[in-house]
Amino acid sequence: MNLCAFAQTPSFQDYNFFDNRSGLPSHITRKTRIDQKGTAWIATDAGISVIPENPSIHRSIINRVGSVPVWDIYFHQNLIYIGTLDSQILVFDQISGRFRRKIIFERFRKFRELNGKLFALGAKGIAEISLKQPNWWLQTKNTTSKATVLDMAFWKNQYFVFQYGHGCVLTSKNGHHWHQDNSIITHEIIKSGLIAISAKTVNHQLYIGMESNQFKAFYDWKTCDSFVYAQRPYKSFAIWDIDANDDKVYFALGNHLNFDEGSVIVHNTNRKTTTAINELPVFPFVLGITVDTVNKGLWLNSITSGASFIPDLGKRISTPIQFNGFIAEKNHIVGWAKNQLYLYKGSQWSKYEIPFNIKNCYFIDENSIFIHGEKGLYHLNESRITLISPKHFQFAELVGEYLYLTEYFHHVNALDIRNLKFHVNIHNELHSIITLKPIQNKVLAQTENNGFFLIHNQNIKPVTFDHKKPQSKNNFFFSGNLLISENGKEFVFYKYNDLESNYQSINKINIANLFPNQKIDWIQTNMHGLWIFTNSTLIQLAFKDSKYGLQIVGQYYLGNRANSKYKVRLTHNGCYILTGNSIDFLAFTDQNQCPNKGAISVNLDNYKFFSTSITGRVWQGTNFQLALNTPKFIQHQDGYVQMELIDEHGNLIKQCIYSNNTPIWFNDLIAGIYQIKLFNGNSQKNLIFRVNKPLFQVPAFWFLLFLGVGLLVFVLVFNQKERFKLSEKLLSMELATLKNNMNPHFIFNTMNLIQSLIVRANVKQALIATSELAKLNRLFLETSNKDFVQLSEEIEYAQKYVGLEQMRFESDQLFQFQIHQDEALDAKSWYVPPLILQPLLENAIKHGALMTNTSTNINLNLDLASPHLLLITVRNEINRKRKPKPGTQIGLKLVRERLNLLNRKYPHLFQFNLNIETSPFFFTVSISIKRLDQQWIYE
Repeated sequence: MNLCAFAQTPSFQDYNFFDNRSGLPSHITRKTRIDQKGTAWIATDAGISVIPENPSIHRSIINRVGSVPVWDIYFHQNLIYIGTLDSQILVFDQISGRFRRKIIFERFRKFRELNGKLFALGAKGIAEISLKQPNWWLQTKNTTSKATVLDMAFWKNQYFVFQYGHGCVLTSKNGHHWHQDNSIITHEIIKSGLIAISAKTVNHQLYIGMESNQFKAFYDWKTCDSFVYAQRPYKSFAIWDIDANDDKVYFALGNHLNFDEGSVIVHNTNRKTTTAINELPVFPFVLGITVDTVNKGLWLNSITSGASFIPDLGKRISTPIQFNGFIAEKNHIVGWAKNQLYLYKGSQWSKYEIPFNIKNCYFIDENSIFIHGEKGLYHLNESRITLISPKHFQFAELVGEYLYLTEYFHHVNALDIRNLKFHVNIHNELHSIITLKPIQNKVLAQTENNGFFLIHNQNIKPVTFDHKKPQSKNNFFFSGNLLISENGKEFVFYKYNDLESNYQSINKINIANLFPNQKIDWIQTNMHGLWIFTNSTLIQLAFKDSKYGLQIVGQYYLGNRANSKYKVRLTHNGCYILTGNSIDFLAFTDQNQCPNKGAISVNLDNYKFFSTSITGRVWQGTNFQLALNTPKFIQHQDGYVQMELIDEHGNLIKQCIYSNNTPIWFNDLIAGIYQIKLFNGNSQKNLIFRVNKPLFQVPAFWFLLFLGVGLLVFVLVFNQKERFKLSEKLLSMELATLKNNMNPHFIFNTMNLIQSLIVRANVKQALIATSELAKLNRLFLETSNKDFVQLSEEIEYAQKYVGLEQMRFESDQLFQFQIHQDEALDAKSWYVPPLILQPLLENAIKHGALMTNTSTNINLNLDLASPHLLLITVRNEINRKRKPKPGTQIGLKLVRERLNLLNRKYPHLFQFNLNIETSPFFFTVSISIKRLDQQWIYE
C-alpha cells in the first residue's frame, strides 16, 4: 500500500540559539541529547553546549572537548560519549565529569544503541565501543560498496546496516557474519531508486528515511507503506534523522542544495490514520531531531540556525486544510477556509459547506454553531445547516442569549439564540456602527456620530467617557469588567459607573515604557487579563489596582510559532495557535512556565551597601543599576521580571517589565526612602534604600574642607618630590661611579696596547694608537654626563675601539670584526647607554682572538625584533684547544650593574636586560632594549 500526503508549506521562520558555553552563536548544530535530569547536551561545530550548565561538573567536559566540531553525544551506563570530527570519541563520567578514556575512530558519524550495546558508525564501518576495547562489527573496506555507513537498525531479530549507495543494505543475525539483504527492505529501496539515509525501529515497525522527502514504514516482511510530500523538489530534500515517542515518529528534513530549507514531518505510528501525517512550521535545514520526554518537547538541530526547542509535544491537532480562522471552545475546535467549515470533536473532523465565504463563527455547543458568512447568517444544528437571514451583516457579536448583528450603514439587530427569533432595529440611534465589543454579558457599540451605547438584553443605554474617548475603529477592547482604550502606545483603563452611565478612567499606561527596548508582537485580552507576546514568551498581566496598574500573573514560552503571522486563541487554561496545517495547544502549566524553578536574584556586586533586603543609602544625584538574574526556560529563553519603584508615600514612581540579565537603571532620585519590588508571577523580592541629601551644604565648610585637603595634598606632593629628587641624585651618583670605574679600566687596557706597539718598535702605529686613544677619551668626556647617546654614535665609538684593538696584533687578519644591522633599524632613533658596547667587544677579543693563532670572527648584530624591541648581540668563536686565562669579568659585571640602575631610574621609558650564553663553539653576550614609552602603539 502506498500513500502520498500533500501539505501546504508555512512561511519561513528564523530560529536562533546562542551557545551557552561561549556566548557566541553556534549556527551549526548536529544533535541534541537529553540526560535523565533533563539537561540538554548539544553537539555543535564550536564544541558542546550544555543547558542548563552545572559548572562544577560540565565545565571540565566542555573545556576538554574544546572548540572542535562535535557530531554526536550519547549517555550509556553512567558515561558520556562525545564523538568529534577529528576522529576522537571522548568518554567522561556522567556524575563527576571526570575524563575516562579516548577512543580513536576515524571519520566518525553517529552513535547508535541496539540491544544494550553502544555502537559508533562512520566511514570506516561499525564498532562496539561500550566495551573496554572497541570491537569492530563491520569494516567498510571488506564490503562490496566500501561506502560510508549511514545508519544501523535492529528489526525482526536481525541487524540492518545502510551504506551510502543505491540499495546498499547489509544484514546479520549476530553482527559478525554480514551478507547482502534480499528482503522487502532492499526491494523497496531499489524500487524507489533512492538512497536510505536514516533508520529507526518504533513499536516493532521499521522506519527508513530517504532522499526526495520520502520515508518508508515496514510493518512485517510483506507490508510496507511509502510516504512523500509531493510539493518538495525531487531528490534535494532528504530525511537525515528520525526519533519517536509512544505514538508519533518525527523525521528531520533538509535540502542539501539550499541549507535555508528544511522542516519536520510528523507521522502517527498507527497506519490506519496515515492521513494524520502533517508538517511542523518550516525551519532551516534540520540535521538532527530529538524527542525530549523530560521537558516535554522536541529539539531540532539546524546546519544554519543552531538548535530550537518546540514545547508541549503531543498536543498538536492536524487540520484537514489550512484554515483562515478558527475558534476553540469547550474542547471543541471550529475552523474555516473560504466556504468550508470544519468541526473537531473527539479525534475526528466533520466538514460542512455554505454557499459563500465564511467571515466568523460563534460556538454555542457541539450541536449549535452560528456561521457569519459574507452573504447571510447560517445555523449549524445537528449536522444540518439552515439559512437564518440572507442579509449582509458587517459585525456580529455573541453575548449571553443574543447574537447582535449590524447591517452595513444601518441598524443593529438581535437574534435570540434560544428560539432563533429576529429583533430588527433594536434602537433608532444605533446605526452607522463602527464596531461592537462584548464585555461580560453586555455589548458596547460605537457609532459613527452618536457616540457609545451599552446593550444588555436589548436594553440600550448611551454612555460617556470622562477621558478622551476612542475615535477610530477597533481601538478599544475589554478585560474582565474593564474597558481598555488604545491611543497609540498609551493604554487608558476605564471602569463603568452604572449610576452615572459613564466610563471613568482609573489609570493610563504607556506600553513602550512598560516594556523598554522590547518589540511587542501582539496584544490580546480576555476575561483573565491582558496578554502580551514578545520574544517567544507570552506574558499574562492583570489589573492590580488604580494606583499600580498592571502586574505580571504568569509567563509562558510559546516559541516563534506564535508570532504575528499566526492566529492565536486564548482560553483560561491555555492557548491555541494556528500554524500551517495544524493547531497547537499549549497549556498554562509548569511545563512551559519559567518561574517555577527558582526565585529572583539580583546582582548587586557593584554596590556593597546592598547586603540584605534592607539596603543602605545612596546620595542624591547618584545613578546606579540592578542586574536581574531570573530562572530560565529549558529552551534557553529568558524569563521576565516586573519592577516597581515606590516612594515613602506609596506613590508609584516607575513600573517596567524587564527580561533576564537586563540592567535596571535608577537616575536622579530626590531625597527620601524608596522600595523596589521585583515580581515574576511566582516569587517576589523587595529592596529598600534611602536617598540622602548631601551632608554638607554650607559654603564655608566646603571652603575649609577644600583648603585642608589642598594643604594636605601640597605637603604630600612636596614631600614626594623631595624624595624623588633625593632618589634621583643617588642613582645619578651610582651611575657616575660606574662610569668612573669603566674609564680607568678601558685606559689601562689601551695603554697595554700602546706599550706592546712600542716594545715591537712600531712607533708609527703607537702614535696612531695614541691619537685614536685621545679621540676616544674626548668622546668619553663628551658623553660622561649623559645617560644615553644615539645608537649611531655608539656604533662609531665601537668601530674606533676595535680598530685600536686590531693594532695589538701583527696581522689584522687575526680576527674579523663584522657589523650586521637590521634594514628596518634607524640607528639615530634609538638611544643606548654610552660605552655599553666596549666591555662586550673587549671580552670577545680577549676570549676569542687572543686565544687562537688562526683567524677568528667577532660579530656585532643589531636586530629589530619588533618596533619596540632591540637586540644587540656580540658573538665570538671559542678555541677549546687553548685554555683561557682566568679573568675578573669586571667589564661584564659593571655593564650588568649599570643596566640595572638605568632600569630603576627610567622604569617607564626603557627595560634593559643582559644575557650571556655559552656553547662549545661560541660565546654570546646580548643586550635587549625594550621601549616602554611606545609599547601601547604596537601591542
